[in-house]
Amino acid sequence: TSLNQRWEQARQQCSPVGRREGSKSASPREGLVDRTVPAELTNKVARVREAVSAVQKQLSLSVLTGKKFEKLELQGETLDRVKSALETLKPKVKKTEKDLELVSGSLSMEYFEKLTSQGEKCREEWVRVNHGYQEKRKVWVEAKQELDTFSLMVKEARDWLEEKEKLTLTWKQDNKQLPTAVVLGRVEREVLDWQKVVTDIELVGKKIAGGCEASQSRGVVDTCEEVERRWRMVVTEVSSRRSSGEVDREGGNMNLISSWTEQSLALITRQVNVSELSQLREIIRAFETAQVEVVKQRVALDELSIQVGVNSPVFQQTRAKVERINQMLPKRLHYLAEKGEKVSRLVEMVEEGARWVEEAKEKRTSNSSAQEQLKLRLAVSDKEYEMNQVFNEFLLLEREVTGAGMDVNSQLAKEVRSLKDSWFSLLGDVRRVSNTLNGNITTSTTTLLTSPDRRSIMAVSSSPDRSISSYQVTPSTLGSYTPKSGNNVEVTSPSDSVSSMASLVTLTSPTTSHEMVASPTTASASPMSEEVVSVAIPITLREPEAVLASLAVKSGQVINWLGGLVMEGERGGVRVEDTEAVGRELDRYRALLQQLEGRKFQMEEIVATATDLHPGSEEVVNQINILKAEWKETQQKLLGRKTELTAMLEHSDNLDSKGREVSDWLGKLERQLAGATVGRTRDILLAQIREVNQVMRELQKYSHHVTLFTQMCHRLVSIYSKDLTDGIQHLAGELSGRYSGLTSSCTARAKSLQAALESLNMFDRELAEFLAWLGEVETSVERLDGDGSPTLARLRDLQGEVRDRDGQFCSLANRGKEQIVVAGESDIVLGSKVGELGRRWSILQNMIMGIQDKLDREGEHLREKMENMRQWLDKKAMEMNRLKVGDSLGTIRKQKEEHIAFRENIQMRRGEIETTMGEGVRQNMEGVVQMEEDWLRVLAVTESWSRELDLAESGARQLDDTLTVLDRKVCKVETEQAGWSLPPSLDTVEGEREELDQAVSALHQLEEEVLQAKLVSDSAPSVSQAAHQKLVTIERRLTELQEAARSRREQLAGLEMVPDPASQQFLASSVPAGWERCLTQDCVPYFSCHDSETTQWDHPEFVQLIETIAAMNTVKFSAYRLALKLRKIQQKLCLDLLDIASAVVCFDSHGLTAEKHDLTICVPEMVTILTSIYETLYQCEPEDITVSVCVDLALNWILNVFDSQRQGFTRVLSFKLGLVLLCRGPLLEKYSVMFQLAAGGESANLDQRRLGLLLYDLVMVPRYLGEVAQFGGSNIEPSVRSCMSVGVKEPRASLDCDMFVKWLQDEPQSLVWLPVLHRLASAETATHDVKCRICRVDPIV
Repeated sequence: TSLNQRWEQARQQCSPVGRREGSKSASPREGLVDRTVPAELTNKVARVREAVSAVQKQLSLSVLTGKKFEKLELQGETLDRVKSALETLKPKVKKTEKDLELVSGSLSMEYFEKLTSQGEKCREEWVRVNHGYQEKRKVWVEAKQELDTFSLMVKEARDWLEEKEKLTLTWKQDNKQLPTAVVLGRVEREVLDWQKVVTDIELVGKKIAGGCEASQSRGVVDTCEEVERRWRMVVTEVSSRRSSGEVDREGGNMNLISSWTEQSLALITRQVNVSELSQLREIIRAFETAQVEVVKQRVALDELSIQVGVNSPVFQQTRAKVERINQMLPKRLHYLAEKGEKVSRLVEMVEEGARWVEEAKEKRTSNSSAQEQLKLRLAVSDKEYEMNQVFNEFLLLEREVTGAGMDVNSQLAKEVRSLKDSWFSLLGDVRRVSNTLNGNITTSTTTLLTSPDRRSIMAVSSSPDRSISSYQVTPSTLGSYTPKSGNNVEVTSPSDSVSSMASLVTLTSPTTSHEMVASPTTASASPMSEEVVSVAIPITLREPEAVLASLAVKSGQVINWLGGLVMEGERGGVRVEDTEAVGRELDRYRALLQQLEGRKFQMEEIVATATDLHPGSEEVVNQINILKAEWKETQQKLLGRKTELTAMLEHSDNLDSKGREVSDWLGKLERQLAGATVGRTRDILLAQIREVNQVMRELQKYSHHVTLFTQMCHRLVSIYSKDLTDGIQHLAGELSGRYSGLTSSCTARAKSLQAALESLNMFDRELAEFLAWLGEVETSVERLDGDGSPTLARLRDLQGEVRDRDGQFCSLANRGKEQIVVAGESDIVLGSKVGELGRRWSILQNMIMGIQDKLDREGEHLREKMENMRQWLDKKAMEMNRLKVGDSLGTIRKQKEEHIAFRENIQMRRGEIETTMGEGVRQNMEGVVQMEEDWLRVLAVTESWSRELDLAESGARQLDDTLTVLDRKVCKVETEQAGWSLPPSLDTVEGEREELDQAVSALHQLEEEVLQAKLVSDSAPSVSQAAHQKLVTIERRLTELQEAARSRREQLAGLEMVPDPASQQFLASSVPAGWERCLTQDCVPYFSCHDSETTQWDHPEFVQLIETIAAMNTVKFSAYRLALKLRKIQQKLCLDLLDIASAVVCFDSHGLTAEKHDLTICVPEMVTILTSIYETLYQCEPEDITVSVCVDLALNWILNVFDSQRQGFTRVLSFKLGLVLLCRGPLLEKYSVMFQLAAGGESANLDQRRLGLLLYDLVMVPRYLGEVAQFGGSNIEPSVRSCMSVGVKEPRASLDCDMFVKWLQDEPQSLVWLPVLHRLASAETATHDVKCRICRVDPIV
């Protein structure tokens, strides 16, 4: 029972239909159901996927998918932005995954699977974009590190080069004292050590240049070339210092290098006996020394190229020999080093083999048991391959040495012959003992053998790994081997094992070392040898089962060996460009084929033995056919690969020879251009240009060789795609790059040489032009010196012209001296021209200096005279500045007389001053400009002072006349003022008011004239005290008259009658011209147009307002359309200036309380209340309010909405609502006031009847404006029920203010236009803290 219960529990838990708690299909907790909305979750997943896709697009930008080193800074910024985006998205992705895990289980399976699928896609995209970012970041970091490493290497190299360049410059500056041998040796070692650094910089630079844009690549390549060029210059200088202390003549240095090349070539071509180990090591040391020396010789040869010329035949022959040695030395050294290792290894193997043979002989003589002899036979079989390999290595060495006409090392040959004799002797003895044991072993023990079935045999022959483990037994387990059931061979004693082994040895008959040469490849387990001990079948047993078992075992072994042979052949590809590697691979395949052919007769022996013992058996035939098929397939594979390698060897050899030919040709041209400088003379430049043109022609002539070589490389890469061809691609790229670089270098050198030649030609033209100019200037200077009074301005012009040409003279002189130094004494014409140029330039300078001295002496006297005049002018200017205008008319006239005398004095000295200034200008004297300014300033001051005196005189006279006229006018008004003291009469009010208005007008005019007179007095330079006192008296009397007129106006105003607003008389002025305001019998206004002789109920401006509102019918949404219309009416009626509280106070002050809401109000009462409201507003906003127009428009609005039939009255509640709706104030306050108006008080409740009346009045507004259909029409019942049902299911009888406001806050459809009106009003004054792009207004209101 317990077991059944546990089984049932396990079955329920593992059931795929049941839902476990916590699984994705299980329903979530109740608290999670409400938070998980499938639609929102789908949208969230979609948004997350869109964000991830956007990040993926950033990773796919061209800046991140381009070259590795291109725009690293921009790559870093982009990756930082991607990182920031991923960090921002990470919490959102986790939140989305969590929501998907907690998705509601009540969903359908289709929808659930859809959500799960979207979540999986989102997760995959998230993982993909993160992986992509990590890869891009890793590549960027590697590129940054490599670029930093390159920059550091370049910086260190430049620092070192700068240090060595300073050292070599010091040597050049002090040629008498050479550096010590110790210092020079240390510098040479440093130069050689830094060669590897320069090479590394070049390699890294090529890598970076290949992975960046063109401009940056050019910069990197230029940096590498600069470092290499500077290093070569240091090498050249050090080598020259080394050679300067040894040989004095150039020929000696070249002879030394030629002698060294002959010795090195003799060393390379020297025949070496590779069997002599001591001689081989000595020649290797000589090659290593020569390899170090070749670098020094190349540097010395580069230095000599500057002295003897790159076109010298001796130099070219020596350069070719040095380059040949540089190419041959490493290969020859590598070959001899390999031979030395092989010979050392051969000697060690011979010594080890001799020791092993001696030990085996001792074991054979000391042990006579059969089992020990069998073990020795197995050990000899294991050693046979190694000994054959030793003999084969010696045979190859012997052939190589004797083929070169030399003798093999006698000691080594003696040891090998001794080892061979001992080995063959041991091998023969061991085999004789094995045959003897085989003949004497009895078969008394009964052995039951059952042959394996067909499937086992086929498994042996056809298994992929050629495994024969079911039939193989090692020597260590032979004595205890027990076959499997069904295929067993019973062995009852160790003697049975010995007997079985002996029979196997007799059957197999292996080859000896006299019959074949061992393969140089790694030894494999051959089924024909005794290296593998198999399950033995006694030869005396002739049962069919035993024969089939033996055949199956041997067939499996052969197939396994063939498979190993194929695997040995296919162990790896070969480098196609390496001829030696291809040759070694071809030799290896030849050896494999030899090994296969050498084992073929043993396979035939197995086939023949099996056929003889059991002819015609189907199983034997099948096994033989399988064996032959495997043998043939292996042979075909090896032969095919050998054929391919033969063709590859030929192609590799052609590639090597052709590549060496192209490389030598490029190297020859590179050497012609390397280290070449730009000549200084025309002959050298022309020769260099011819040489460069020859190189360019040769490049164009042999360019097809580079193209053919590149095509050959591409063809070999496509043919041998399975082998290693990266070296071919590198070689093709290297030679193509060298050709392109050589072409560019040749073009650049041609341009530089052409520019240098053009510079020489330009020098001749510039020199001739300069000499012609010099003749013209000399003529001008002589003419200037010959004049009696030379002008300083002309001298300054000549000096400026000469100064401008001074730089050109220095340049021509320096360039001419350089050409003379380079050309020597051969160019006599150039020397004479340069000498004449310097001499004439010095004479010109001396002539100009003489004229300058002459002008300086003449200008001293003029300078003193000008100084005296300047002092006199300054003195007069100061006197004029101290003058002030008089304060009376007599004083001003006296000042004018004095000023006229002063101006006459100035006019007398005018001619002298202008003459002196003209002389100073002619001689370009300093201070002339200042003197001219002083003179003009004095003239300007005199003119200004004259004008001031004239203005002061006219102003004083005009002020006196103006004050006299003003005094008479004030006296006239004072005479009229006498009647203002009498009390006013009601009958004469109108007449007195007109007289008072005339008097006030006259006072205003007097006030303006007094103000004008005061302005004249203030602007006058000086005013007398009498005139000022008279003006003050007039102002005081005018003020007293104005006060009296104001008092009289107030007395007359007290007698005016204020009309009653209800009479509407003051509204007659509200209509424009051509219109008349009329009243009906019920005092309802209407308007008559005299022009058209028509009448209408609406005010003319209200008609214009309605036309403006009609244009808003194009607004799409009805709520905004109605709100815009009401806003326009509100602004036109100026009710947006009236707040709700003021309106309520006005209503109460006129007795319109809650008890009178159901009563009616007539038009006169409406006019009275509206007049009170607008007069109050006028006090606050007088500029915006016109009381009569606003009252008439507001009355027109009330009558149109609530009394369209013009009966002359309307309900009090309707009148109040019509104004409250358009008042200014908060929306909630307006809702509260509306409730109070409808309910009759703040604490009262609103029943259905009053609510209906309120809504009916409110609906009248959209009805009048033609928008009632969009807000529920005239049916107010739904709105009443909706309001009464706020918060409950059934309508209530009444509601309070809070419920009413809550209902209105929900914006019911019938009243939605009211909050929209408030929002529009608020938006008009909204401020946006931004700048307009068009008008630049900030902020936007």
